[in-house]
Amino acid sequence: YGEVVRVVAVGDFNDPFDLEFCGGTHLKNSAQIGQFRIVSEAGIAAGIRRIEAVTGARCYEMNKADRSLLDEAATALKTPKDKIVERIDALHAEVKTLEKEIADINKAKAGSFADDAVKTAKEFGGVKAVIASCDAADAAALRDTADKIRDKLDCGVVFLAAKGEDKLLFTAMATKSAVEKGAHCGNIIKEAAKVAGGGGGRPDMAQAGGKDLSKLDDALAKAEQLVFKIAEEKQDKALVKADDALAEAMKAISDAQSGNTPSNIVFTGFSNFDRKTKGLKPGDFVILAARPGVGKTSFA
Repeated sequence: YGEVVRVVAVGDFNDPFDLEFCGGTHLKNSAQIGQFRIVSEAGIAAGIRRIEAVTGARCYEMNKADRSLLDEAATALKTPKDKIVERIDALHAEVKTLEKEIADINKAKAGSFADDAVKTAKEFGGVKAVIASCDAADAAALRDTADKIRDKLDCGVVFLAAKGEDKLLFTAMATKSAVEKGAHCGNIIKEAAKVAGGGGGRPDMAQAGGKDLSKLDDALAKAEQLVFKIAEEKQDKALVKADDALAEAMKAISDAQSGNTPSNIVFTGFSNFDRKTKGLKPGDFVILAARPGVGKTSFA
């Protein structure tokens, strides 16, 4: 600035509302501004804020648009303009009530579906499997339904599929005993969902999604194949263990007949069975001997 600086005052110059150095102005006095409306205010740097406003005709047009919007809102809500907020609050309360009623209905439907699904469960190697499609609004609703079914199974796997608004939803759950028998929901979901999308998860719970709505039945079929495969592998392992146990038992019988009984073998007859089998540990064998006839001895 030079020795003489123009100063702009808003209001009485001796007692103004605002007094600023002038960096250039297009007004002779503040009355030319007319209407004034702040439209935004924000921080742009440390200790600096920017206020944006409209004035004059632009401000008038903005106010006019707001009045038109209020008129339209009042007409749509069928209420006077001064009651618009009250009407909106009432509608919000009504929506919450209806949403709760819908949630209760869906919950009841899920419970009914769970009862029917358990009745039609298939059993694979001692593990019951519920593999089905159902109605579910979203992934959370599908999980809730699967959870209800799992709670009704002692040892089981649940695989549910549903059509969402624009995609397929999958959820798999397994009981603790089913997991111990080899079930892994993450692997089931990963493979079954491949036909339409992808996903994964933990042994006891997993979820996935897919874009191809036409692949729902394919995913269900794949899930059933996987559960059957798990049961088949488990059965094969059990047979191998049974063969090993039988071989060891036969050897133990042979040793018992020769008078050389290992420490983990209990050799007894019916008369002292209870006394001799007390304190058995995992891995111990009991050989029960009986004499069905003169000169004959049977072992079990």
